[in-house]
Amino acid sequence: MKPQERLKHAIEAFEKIALTDWNLLPAESVQQGGQSGVCVVEDTKGNRGVFRCLLPSPTEEEVERFKRELKTLKSISHPNIIKLLHSSEEAPYWYISLLGGNFKTYWDAFTKNNSDDSALICSTALSIIRSIASGLAECHTKSLVHRDIKPNNIVMLASSTGEMFPAIIDFGVRWHPDDERVTDVNGVGNARYAPDVMRNRLEEYAPWVDVFELVQVFMWMVSEMDGKHYWNRPIHWKFLRLPNATPPQFALSLKAAGAATSIEQYSPRDGRELLAFLDSIFVMEAPANDLNVVPNTSAIAEGKARGKAEKILREVTDLEEIEASKQMANIVYQRIRPLFTPLTEIPDVSTITDIALDAAAKDGVVTKSATIFEIACGEGPTKFYIRWNVEIHVASRWPDGGKQEDLKKTNIFCFYIQKYGNLPNGNYKFPHDTLIFTIESDGSLMERREGSLIPIKTISTSNIGTRIQTMISDPEAWKVITTI
Repeated sequence: MKPQERLKHAIEAFEKIALTDWNLLPAESVQQGGQSGVCVVEDTKGNRGVFRCLLPSPTEEEVERFKRELKTLKSISHPNIIKLLHSSEEAPYWYISLLGGNFKTYWDAFTKNNSDDSALICSTALSIIRSIASGLAECHTKSLVHRDIKPNNIVMLASSTGEMFPAIIDFGVRWHPDDERVTDVNGVGNARYAPDVMRNRLEEYAPWVDVFELVQVFMWMVSEMDGKHYWNRPIHWKFLRLPNATPPQFALSLKAAGAATSIEQYSPRDGRELLAFLDSIFVMEAPANDLNVVPNTSAIAEGKARGKAEKILREVTDLEEIEASKQMANIVYQRIRPLFTPLTEIPDVSTITDIALDAAAKDGVVTKSATIFEIACGEGPTKFYIRWNVEIHVASRWPDGGKQEDLKKTNIFCFYIQKYGNLPNGNYKFPHDTLIFTIESDGSLMERREGSLIPIKTISTSNIGTRIQTMISDPEAWKVITTI
C-alpha cells in the first residue's frame, strides 16, 4: 500500500472511532509505518500525537505484532521510550503515542549548523546514544529485545525546557522469551544496522542485537559517508571514515566501541552494560546542550580510556584473525587428531587433556599457547609426557605487530608436539623431543626449528604420525622413568 493510501486509511479509521478529546490534523505529515497506517492528531489541551492503526485485512501475524507492540508500550515508562497516550483494548486495535520529530532530519540540521565544531557534534552524538542505551536498558531488564534499532525508529522530543532528547519507537518486531514466534523464515531486522547472525535466529535473541545496532547508529551519526555508501551493510570498525576534525580520542573510542560490539562473546551484553562501557572509553567535555553526559576531563581518566580502547582494538583484531584462520587449522586438526588415538591403548598410558581446537583457540586468545591433547606415560610417580599444543601467532604478539618474514604467509595456528619428562632433581638425562609445524598458504605443513621457527622441510601427516610413534616408543625415555 502506497504512503498516501496508508494515510487515507488512518484518517478514515480515526474518524470512525470518533474520539471526543482528539482532533485530526490532516495537514501534518508523518512517516508511515511498515504494517500500519499513521496520521497526526491533537487533543483538546494542544498535545500532539501519532494515531496508528492496522492496515485493511491484516494477517494474524500483523495483528499479533500490533497487539504485542501495544502491550510493550503499556508496560514501559521511560523518557527514552515513546510515551503511549491513548489506546484500544479491543479490535480494531489502535493507539496514540506522543508525536516526535524525525531523527534523521534533526541530526542532518544539527550537523550542518555546527559543521565547524566537530567536538560538539561528537559530544552530542554520544549524549543521544547514551540516552537511547538507557531506554534499551529498561527494555532489557524486562527481557524485551527491540531487534530493529535504526534512525527511522528514533524520534526527537522536546523537554519542558526546550531541550531535545531521543525516544525509541516501533516495537512491532520486539522479542520476549515468553512469546510464541510469529517471524517468517527470513528473520527480522534490517540489513544496514543488524548483525548477520540475526538473520538466522528465529527462536531466541540476546539483547546484544540491540547493542550492536545502536553502535552502528552511533557510527553512522559521525561518519564521513551516509549509510548508502556502505553498500547497505553494517559498518566494519576498520573501515569507519571520520572527518579529519574528529577529536583523536573520540575516534579511537568509537572504533573500539564498534570493534567490541561486533563480536557477541566480547560485547557488552545489554543496555546497562553498554552504558558502563561507553562511560569507560569516552572522556570528553560535555556540550552546552548536553544530554546527560558526565564531564570528565582529567588526564588520568583520559589515559585510562585510551588504554582500554587500544586494548579492545588489539584483542578484537586478534579474535577476527583467529576466526579467519581457524577453518584451515581445523582441517589439519581433523587429520592429526586420529594419530593420537592408538597411543591411549598402550599399557601405562593415560590421557590428561583432550579438547577440540575451537576450545584451544579460545584459551589461546588469553594464554597464547593452549594444550589440545596430552598423555602421561608410566605407571609410577615419575612419568614422561607427550603433549600437543597450539600456539596462536596473532599480530599483536609480534614486534611492531608483524611476523618475521618467513612466517608472513603461514596460518597463525602453529602446532607443537613435545615429549618431555617431569623428573626430580638429580643427574637424569631425559631425551626430550619437539616437533613444530605450521600451515603454509598452499595448505602444506612445514616443519620448523624450535625457538627461531626457521623452516626445515615440508612434512606429511604420515611423517607426523611416525614422529609421534617414535616419541612414545623411545626405549631411553621408558628406561629413565623406570630407573628413578
